[in-house]
Amino acid sequence: MSGYELSLDLEVLQQLLRADKEQREQVIELLTRLRLEPFLSGDFRESDDTGRTNEVVLAGDVLVFFWSDHAVKTVRVTKVDFIEGD
Repeated sequence: MSGYELSLDLEVLQQLLRADKEQREQVIELLTRLRLEPFLSGDFRESDDTGRTNEVVLAGDVLVFFWSDHAVKTVRVTKVDFIEGD
């Protein structure tokens, strides 16, 4: 185990509570991976409203936005977007 903790914004937690079981499982699997691999690079990067660069990982039909705060060994998950199908 890497020793990193997870930090979820309140909005992320609220989205997870509203998501269906399959989506929740996809996100939980990815969060577990991020905790174990805090240096993981995303599929792409996007700046947040503070100008900080967030890694963005696509897992199934879910986008997870995060950045790793290596100084305090915490992966900070800032946003989750569920991709709607046709």
